[in-house]
Amino acid sequence: MKSMITAAAVAAFAGSAFAGTIAFHEDFEGAAQWTSATSEFSDTFGDFWGNSATTTWGTFVEYFGADGNYFAGMDLDGEGASLPITQTFNSFSISGLTDITISVDLAEDQDGTNEDWDDGVGVADFVDFEYQIDGGAWTNVFSVLAIDDPGTEFNQAPGINGDAAFEITDTFETFTFDLAGVSGSSMAVRAIWNLNSGDEDLAIDNVLVTGVPVPAPGSAALFGLAGFAAARRRRA
Repeated sequence: MKSMITAAAVAAFAGSAFAGTIAFHEDFEGAAQWTSATSEFSDTFGDFWGNSATTTWGTFVEYFGADGNYFAGMDLDGEGASLPITQTFNSFSISGLTDITISVDLAEDQDGTNEDWDDGVGVADFVDFEYQIDGGAWTNVFSVLAIDDPGTEFNQAPGINGDAAFEITDTFETFTFDLAGVSGSSMAVRAIWNLNSGDEDLAIDNVLVTGVPVPAPGSAALFGLAGFAAARRRRA
């Protein structure tokens, strides 16, 4: 079995985040930029949900290539938490931005044939990432799920309709999702965690939202006039 990402928006894989104006960035290094009704926890032996800086989950769970601190969870109801756990990141402004993208670094501890993710859409094991514009309805960006794939124990991040599969391994990689046509004044992002057994885990880092500033009306024309005037002065 292998976990995968299904995207409800246009999705693309990238080795690094989209270069644009940063609207929001949670790197799990400083004060938490998220809230949840569930507090971070760990039994230090495989039931955990928390920041790597403050949570010990056992040396048998390993993630590689981390950019400092990160956030991870496994067997989330093992210590009595009610599922799913919703992690809502602080809202932020996207006013004046277009071409909005969301990127997240993802890794999953590999455990060979012991992986317990239930396979398929609509099953108990998932981590959903969603966004909200101006306090409206929440919209799915992508869902980390599992598909049946006998003989392999890797995770996948396919694009739309399962095409262009990309592997999620125990080494962090950046996945970037283009929210075509999305605009508004404010935005929020949340992760909904529903992993209820051992060897069902996910680690996330660098939750990043970027956009491209919309040019002010007439700015292109003014830039052209300024260039024309500068050219006139150089010739004089």
